Amino acid sequence: METSELRNLYECERNRLNTLCDKWQKVLDKTPTKSINDENRGKIMAVLGQTRLLLSKKMKQFEGLLSDSNNDSEFTHPPITLQDLEGFWELVMIQVNEMYIKFKSLEEGNVPGEGNRVHTPKNRASPMPRYR
Repeated sequence: METSELRNLYECERNRLNTLCDKWQKVLDKTPTKSINDENRGKIMAVLGQTRLLLSKKMKQFEGLLSDSNNDSEFTHPPITLQDLEGFWELVMIQVNEMYIKFKSLEEGNVPGEGNRVHTPKNRASPMPRYR
């Protein structure tokens, strides 16, 4: 993988996370407080906060590493290799994927205004008795 490919992946994931944050921030802003219970409001706010923290810290750090690796600066010691970038990106993607899972759970949850499903417990059939 080339540095330019990593930069494209970074920009794609950053844009996708920003889009999800914007969408859910609009849900909070446009939905009356009474329509979203405190638990769901808290879940949305927590996911937004975690995602924004990821974007402002780890993703920003990766962007800096990309820039430093392209500059071949004498100040970058030891030099940042492609392998370093790939390894750091893999770690970032673990957190990015966790955020996608959390956003998906918001989508599947009971949050008004998003057409989400209400989860109800499934009736389980009782086991058949065993005869010996």
